[in-house]
Amino acid sequence: MTARQRYSFVLGSMLMGFGFASVAGRPTDFDEASTSYMHRFVTGMSVGLGDIITFTGVFAKEEDKVRDNADVDFYRQWYDEALNKGMHTKLLDAQPKSKQSTIQVVGLGLGRTGSTSVALALGKLGFLSIHDDEQPDLAEEFWAEEVGAITKDQLHQLFGMYGYNASFKTDYHWVAKHPEVKAILTVRDSPDKYVDSWLKAAPFVDLMQQRPYTWMPSSRALVQSFEEEYKGETTGGHPENYLHRETLKNNYVRYIEEVKAAIPAQRLLILNVKDGWDPLCKFLGKPIPDGSFPHVHDRVKLEGEMFVVRGLTWIWPAVLIYIPVFTLLTFKKCRSFLTPQRGLSLSHGSAWSMVDKVYAVLVGITLAIVYVLMLYCRQWNCLFWERKADLEDD
Repeated sequence: MTARQRYSFVLGSMLMGFGFASVAGRPTDFDEASTSYMHRFVTGMSVGLGDIITFTGVFAKEEDKVRDNADVDFYRQWYDEALNKGMHTKLLDAQPKSKQSTIQVVGLGLGRTGSTSVALALGKLGFLSIHDDEQPDLAEEFWAEEVGAITKDQLHQLFGMYGYNASFKTDYHWVAKHPEVKAILTVRDSPDKYVDSWLKAAPFVDLMQQRPYTWMPSSRALVQSFEEEYKGETTGGHPENYLHRETLKNNYVRYIEEVKAAIPAQRLLILNVKDGWDPLCKFLGKPIPDGSFPHVHDRVKLEGEMFVVRGLTWIWPAVLIYIPVFTLLTFKKCRSFLTPQRGLSLSHGSAWSMVDKVYAVLVGITLAIVYVLMLYCRQWNCLFWERKADLEDD
C-alpha cells in the first residue's frame, strides 16, 4: 500500500464517519420517499445513533440530574411554586413571557400514521410541536404527571411556558375537555397498512428494557411512557397482545371511532398525509406554504433506526472494550510519533499492519461520535444563551 493509499484510507474512514453523523436529528428533507433506499436506511441509522446519545442522559437538564431521587411531594411543591406562585425562574426551559404560548393543536394519530410528517408540516405553518424528538427533553415533566405531582392541565401549562403550542403526546380525553384546542387525527389507507407499518416499530419498547439501555438515565425515565404508548394505546389495554395483528387492527378501528365520538367534528380533522396541504391549512386557517407536503420517516428509514438501536444490545460488550483499546493504540501512536528514530508508520513505505488498519477505522468512528456530540452541544449551548438573554431582557 502506497503512502497516498494510506492517507486515502484514513480520510475515507473520517469522511464516512462525518457523513454518517451529519444527518442525525429531525428530518430536513421533506420528501425523503423520493431518495434512494440506501440513503433512507443510512439516514435512519443516524437517527438511531442520535436516539442512543439522547438516552444516555448526557444532555439532560442539570436540575433533572440533581433531583432524580427526589420524592413526589418535593416535585409537587417545586412545580406549585413555579406554576402558581409565578416563580418561573425555577424552570430553566421557560421562555420569556413574550414567547410563551398555550397548546392550540393536538395530534391524535397512533404511531406510524404520519405524525412526524404532520409535525414538520405544522412547523412550516409556524407551530412549535412536542413530538418524539422533544419527549426525552421533557422526561421529568411527563414523569411528574404520571406520578401525580402535577395534573394534566399543569403539564400542558408547562408546555406553553416552554413555548410549545402543538403536542403529539396528548390524549383525546384532554382535548375533549378543552374546546379551544383543535385536533388532527392521522390515519392510514387501511387498518392493514397501519398494522404492517406498526409491527416494524413495536419491538422498540422491548429494546429499551435490555442492556445497555437499562443503564441509561433518560431511557429509564421514559420506559413507563413508552410502555403506555407502544403497548397500551395500540392494544386498547391489552399490552400482552402488542404484537398480535388482529388486536392491533381492531384497536386502530375502535380508536378512530372513539376519537370521532369524543371530539366535535368542527374541532377534528381526520387527515391522511397523502391529502397534502389543502385540508390541513383550511382547518387551521393558514395559507398554503411553498413546497410539497412533508413525507418522512418511512418504513426504510425506520428499519435503519431500529438496526442501530437493536445493534447496540448485541455489541455493547465490544463498545466497552473499544474505549480502552482505542486509548492504548492512541498512546502507542503518540509515543511512536515522539520517537525520532521510529517515526509514524504512515510515513514509511511498508504496508500497514493490521493494528494500523484497526486504528484508522477506530479514528473514523471516534470522529463521528465526537462530531455528533459537538452538534448536540452547540444546539444546547445556543438554546441556553438565547433563553438566558431573553429572560434578562424581560
